[in-house]
Amino acid sequence: EPRGVMDSSLNQRHGIRDCNFFLREETAADGRLWKVLVDYDGPGCLTRFWTAGDFDGELEIFLDGGDEPWLRTTLRQFFSGDLEPFVKPLVMDCPDSSMGRVSYLPIPFGRSCKVRAISDTGSFYWQINALRYDAASRVTTPHLPLDEEASQLLRRVCQGWQEQCGYAPAAGDGEAAGEIDVPARDGIDFWTHDGGGTLLELVIAAHEDADLRRIVLQAYWDGEEEPSVSAPLAHLVCQGGRRRDFHSLVVRREADEIGVAWPMPFQRGARLRLLNPSTHPVRFSWRVRTQAEVDVHDMHFHCRYESRPLAYGVIYDLLRTEGRGR
Repeated sequence: EPRGVMDSSLNQRHGIRDCNFFLREETAADGRLWKVLVDYDGPGCLTRFWTAGDFDGELEIFLDGGDEPWLRTTLRQFFSGDLEPFVKPLVMDCPDSSMGRVSYLPIPFGRSCKVRAISDTGSFYWQINALRYDAASRVTTPHLPLDEEASQLLRRVCQGWQEQCGYAPAAGDGEAAGEIDVPARDGIDFWTHDGGGTLLELVIAAHEDADLRRIVLQAYWDGEEEPSVSAPLAHLVCQGGRRRDFHSLVVRREADEIGVAWPMPFQRGARLRLLNPSTHPVRFSWRVRTQAEVDVHDMHFHCRYESRPLAYGVIYDLLRTEGRGR
């Protein structure tokens, strides 16, 4: 099984500033100083390369120990989406990616991979995700330009991403909707279901942006006493203090309406509840879409939000769990 890793510009040993950290520096034959982002030994695959902001500079990727780079380009050109095979929608520039830049085109390598750059920014933020395989694994390194078979596969993948890049919940056979007033400093159930099924989509609209950040959604599956889901509505769709409208495959936000389309199966029943910690009542409209069939497994969807102040250097467990799961 591959092991997922991520390297980034955050240097945890020297403060909390999360830019301008690199694995090392190296001087090229022409005397120029390069910043090495990653240098992996063994087979693997780069799965994601992200930077923040629209800056430029040179970029080189070396595969399998070659003296010449497998790819030599600029950072701006690499993330433009116009450089074959790094094309949209697998590669997105700032306007397409919330003012960041990201490439999801896999770059497999059989023996090693090194990524280095010379940038013209004083704040180089970056992240690289990769899969690392066992040393005995056989991974084929692609050649540029791609051959016809690989090019056809890339075109099919891009077409699939273009067709499915928006918010597209699965079709269901049941729907319920309504409006609800949540009392101040109180909670209220707004949807219950007896028997098995799968919650396919939950849409909630508020009258004010602040309400989405304050009001907490709780979901109870199969008669449990403690909620499997407990999170403020805005955080449920990955929104912090700043509101941004966006669409993804499973969550979206449009003004003061959010949509969640993670499949949430239950075997015996489900209950959705809103908690209002504020000092005034809040009105919401909501819509739920379901299907009668239970998902193929008996696991439940979980989501929990926590917030606490941390002193510098304190290790904080984001997740600690036991048993089966994903």
